[in-house]
Amino acid sequence: QGYSSAASDVYKRQVQEGEVTTTIRSGEVRIRMHRYGDEKKEKGWEDLEHILPGQKIMMITEIENLGENCLIRYQMTAEAKSNREIPISSFSGIPGNCVRKGEYFYHTDVVKHGETVRLFTAFTLPETWEQGGEDEIRIHVSADAIQSRNFTPDFTSEHPWGDQVIQKVSGKTGDQLRILTCLLYTSPSPRDMRRS
Repeated sequence: QGYSSAASDVYKRQVQEGEVTTTIRSGEVRIRMHRYGDEKKEKGWEDLEHILPGQKIMMITEIENLGENCLIRYQMTAEAKSNREIPISSFSGIPGNCVRKGEYFYHTDVVKHGETVRLFTAFTLPETWEQGGEDEIRIHVSADAIQSRNFTPDFTSEHPWGDQVIQKVSGKTGDQLRILTCLLYTSPSPRDMRRS
């Protein structure tokens, strides 16, 4: 004789949830700016008392990569206390592997660990600059670095690095170094890993 019981037809269902940790790893990106007053790089840069229109001033400015392989972008400006305009063409010796997009010059080659790259070599006050009394000129240089691993800039875009976030800023008055990070690795989020 067979019999059936509601109790005998009970099934147990077990649901398991898994957890996954998302790992974001940022490499160490460290750069240092150097400025020299001569081609042999024996003389460190010193501020000048006087500069005349048309006078070329040696101002060799370089970035040294102390961290992981990275890409460099930089900008330089010259400002007169009198607010007279000083064009970007006043800077010379910009390397041929740099492209200008917006306010920045972008090195298109990866800068390897231990490598040094030039930003520019000289500054010349325009010859058309009128000498109407004393003026003060300030030159500002800032450089940004982003690790090159798993990052591909788009040099056809007006913003080759996209919307990268600045993580660290260091430098002295007139010079500024900024470190940006690029997402290297992510794993799926926990909600995508739930299973039953």
